[in-house]
Formats: sequence, C-alpha cells, structure tokens
Amino acid sequence: MRENRTPVRTIVFVGLLLIAAMGYAQEGSRPRIMPSEFVRSWDPITLVFDREIGPIGGGPADNPGELFRLQPQQAGEYRWVDQRTLQFLPADPWPPLSTISVVSGAHSYSLQTLMAPPVSVTPSNGANNLNPVDRIVMTLPSWVSPDRLASMIEIETRPLPGLEGQSVIRLDQNDISVRLQDPREGSDRITAVVQLAEAIGYGNEITFAIRLAEGAAADAHVARYHFSTRPLFRLTAMGSGSTGLPVSANGSLYMVDQALSILNQNNPLYLQFSEPLDHVTLEQVRRLVHFTPAVRNFSFEVTNNRLYLHLDANTETPYEIRVDHEPILSTGGRVLAPFARSGFSFYFQKLEPYLRWDRGQAVVERYGPQVFPMEGRGIEQIDLRVYRINPMDRDFFPFSNSTLSVNEEARPPMPGDSIDTRERAVRALGSPDISSIITLPIGESSPSTGFGLDLSGFFSEISGEDAPGTYLVGYRALGSDQSRHYVRIVVTDLGLSAVEEEHAINFIVTSLSTGEPIRGAVVMVEGQDRASTDYVTVVQGTTDSDGQFQYEHHTRIPETIRRISVAYGDDVLALDPSNPPPAFGNNHWYGSTTRWLS
Repeated sequence: MRENRTPVRTIVFVGLLLIAAMGYAQEGSRPRIMPSEFVRSWDPITLVFDREIGPIGGGPADNPGELFRLQPQQAGEYRWVDQRTLQFLPADPWPPLSTISVVSGAHSYSLQTLMAPPVSVTPSNGANNLNPVDRIVMTLPSWVSPDRLASMIEIETRPLPGLEGQSVIRLDQNDISVRLQDPREGSDRITAVVQLAEAIGYGNEITFAIRLAEGAAADAHVARYHFSTRPLFRLTAMGSGSTGLPVSANGSLYMVDQALSILNQNNPLYLQFSEPLDHVTLEQVRRLVHFTPAVRNFSFEVTNNRLYLHLDANTETPYEIRVDHEPILSTGGRVLAPFARSGFSFYFQKLEPYLRWDRGQAVVERYGPQVFPMEGRGIEQIDLRVYRINPMDRDFFPFSNSTLSVNEEARPPMPGDSIDTRERAVRALGSPDISSIITLPIGESSPSTGFGLDLSGFFSEISGEDAPGTYLVGYRALGSDQSRHYVRIVVTDLGLSAVEEEHAINFIVTSLSTGEPIRGAVVMVEGQDRASTDYVTVVQGTTDSDGQFQYEHHTRIPETIRRISVAYGDDVLALDPSNPPPAFGNNHWYGSTTRWLS
C-alpha cells in the first residue's frame, strides 16, 4: 500500500504548484522579460517572477499554461531555470522582422525579431563599372514578409566617387517593390528581388542598406553594401603597384602624411582612367603631370586604361605629383571629363576599418574607473552584451589573454547537450543581463585610435552602484559579422600581494581604493594533481588586522597550483598562477618568468 501513496502525493503536490502558479499569473506583479525589445535568431526568451512559483531545482515546464504563452507559436522547449525564472528555448530560428507576443497571465509584452543578414547580394559589395542598375537580388536565409522587408530597405545614390557632402538621392518604398521567389528544392533559402521603379544610371555610387528591425535606431543596420555604376570617361585613380588613390571630379589632393611608399624605382606611378586610352603624345603628358622637385629620365607608356609614368628619383626624398586636366581621348573617342587639380606624395596606404579588444581579461576598480581598452577605426556602433558570471566558474577560469570569439548564428546548445568547449559554455548562458547597441567614440573616417570603453553604467545596472562582480562582455559589429568577441572583466576592491620566504608565504590583502589592509579576507590556494581534473584546496586562511595571512611550509606542495583567490563578503578576486603579477627584488620590479608560487 505504501508504494502507491508516494506518486499520489507527488501528483497532488504538482497540481497544487500548478494551481498556485496559475493564481500568481492572474494576480502577481509584472514579471521582468529578457530580452526586453529585440530578439535575434536563436535568442531564448526569459520571464523572471518576483516570487518562487516553479519547482525546486528547475526542470522542464511541459505546460506553462497562463504563465507563458507565445503568439505565434514557436517550436521549442519551456524550462524552469530556477523557482523564479521560466525560459523558452526555440528549436528553430525566430522568423525575421516579425512581432512576438508574450502573455503571462494579465501581463503582455511585444518583442521584435531582428533581420538576419543576406547570404549574398547581387550586385556584390564593392562591385563597380556596372551598367544601369534596375534591380537588386538577395539570397535570404529564411522567409520574410515582402512588405516588411521593403520597409527595412534604404537605398541612397551619390555622384561618383560617392564622397560625403555630395548631393544625395534617397529612394523610398514608392520607388521599389519586393517580390520573393520560391526556394529551390531541398533549400530553405529565399531569393528576394528588389525592383527599382527607375534604373540608377551611369556615374553613381549606390549604398544599399537593410535596417535591423522596426523600431530600431535609424542608423542601426544588419547589412550595408556599396557598389557603383560605370563612370563617365574621367580620371578615376592614381597610385603605384596595388595601391590606387581615388580621384574626385572636384579634385583630390593627398597630403604628405598620406604618402605612398615606392619601394623600387622599377615600379612606375600610374594614372587610371575609366576607359582605355587612345594615342597620347609626350606634349600632352607634360601638360597633364608635373613633379616637385623635378625627376630624371622621365618616360611614359599606355596600357589599356592606364598611363604609366617611369622616372628616376633620389631615395628618402619626398616627391609630389600634380595632375591637371588635359583633353586626351579614349579609344571610344570621348574627351576626358574636366577635373580640378589632383595629386599625391609618393607615400600612401589606404586603411581598412577594424575593431578589437586590447586584451582578453582585466581587473577594474570597484570604486574607480571601469573602462576597458579597445582599438579601432572606421566603426561607429556595436551590439554589446554583458553577462554576470560566477567568479569561480571553471567554464570561464582560467580565461585566455586573447579574446573569445563565438559564432552566434550557429544553433546554440539545448538542455542535455554536453558542453565541451568554452564557446559552447557561452552559448549556454542564455539571455544576457545587458543587450544594447552603443555608439563608439570613433567614426567612419577616424584613424587608428585607442580608447577606453566605459562599462560602469552597465555593471551598475546589473549589480548596483559600486558593487563587485565578474562579467563576460562581448561585442558584435553591426552588419554581416556573425561572431561576438568576449572578454572577462573582474570588478573588485581587493588587492593581493605575496611575500615569499624560505619556509613561509605571507599573503597581504589590501583595498585598491584606500590602500588599507583588509581584515577577515579569506585567502585560498587551489591545486590539481595529475590523476584528476578537480581543484583541491591546498592552502586556506583568514587575514589578521594587518591584512596578512602567513602560511608556513616545510615540504613542497605536490599539486600543481591552479588558482589563487581572495574573498571578502561578496567581493571575490580569482587569479591565474600562470599569469603572475610583476615580482619585486633587488630594489626593482621585474616581469615574472615562472608560475606564481611555483
């Protein structure tokens, strides 16, 4: 008889828990939803309630009922993360540019899914010398409403070479139509044809951009492409070797600090035109180009659409070439279009946009600046995410000195999947504490710039003002980049020093903000033997009124030291012995060449 009573009690308990949860859904305060506005392809949706209504230890929520309803329905799984947190993990990517309605009892939410970048676009990014453009064809990873897609498309045209400040024509929804073609058999990819009401003619730089989502910032795009139609017959570039400097009809004068380096005098300079050149005389070339100071043994040759200029010059001497208009002809008989004086020095290198973290991890002061160094140029905005993590979590300790890159467009691990890499551990974290598109202090035309990204506001929003914590912070460039790049940041007021003696080690814990010793801090040294992957505590103690804990040793610790940590209240600092601090000896500071406490 007893064997039948336990299941009955379990069923009664689950039923009471479900009834209580349903009652809470009708009467409880508004749950917090994450993310709160926008959802990417594989993002989970999480509801956090203000009281404990789920099962102890979490687990599947096969029928959340009124607690969590999605419209439209999506294949996936509902799970209790803990007694207050109910999460939905999609089995398929969210359809782009759609609205997800989330209802929890009497409370409702509206989320917007973000547009996924196209798999390909025709014309391709950077294509030039095109015939008039009357359509743009995209291959999309999944179906999207043609009307919504049309509302996300932005098309701008500028006269070549498409510099800022030139007149801009912006096409709107009345100037385009979008139609979708059925996918090929065995493929989910959709071909979208953007048909222009009027073709974009010759001599135009075209910018084709797709916004992230309805309601997103006007300048937040999932993809941006540039291509151009065939120009009029004109001077388009000048340079040497593989480096070409664009030339505007209004003239392009490049300064000495942008000089192009000519490594070998056998490499000629060149002027490049938009069409092949007809016969050119020496007198025409002498009126076309001028050198300061004068060069020696000057000669020229015409090859297709390039005029090559051969010369001898002194080494390590800056030269300038000035180019003035001369009415030479193309092989098609067209006269060279007028342009203002142009020129460059013999040294120049065109720089490409980039962005990177300066390092993979850092410690920042709890009561001081909380900025992390970055370097880049030409990128104005990023998609930033922040997760708070357990400082002792082995999934993220030790952390590399280089950044961790995670492909977010790959399917994330589902419950029950094994996590065998750090990348998969990041994917398993679920909804971030912070997800925001932020503007950087660099612009599209900026040079290489080092700067500090201020994270204090995000840390305060997650943990409270001046609170300690350990975080994963990752950025993703807006556009077609599929990877997010993470660093590990510790916010603490704890400083740890170690003074090694012959038979003892003195651990000293001080405040980073005041320099004063901290009493009652727990110092722990963990090791690992060869037979196990687990860490074991080999040294542990509490600091005295001088902030010191002395460990006396008479034999060598057999385990390999893997982690040194100090904890004071909720402030925890975990250090990797393989990345030791500088050592002081003989009245000098030295970089360490061995493991800490080895």
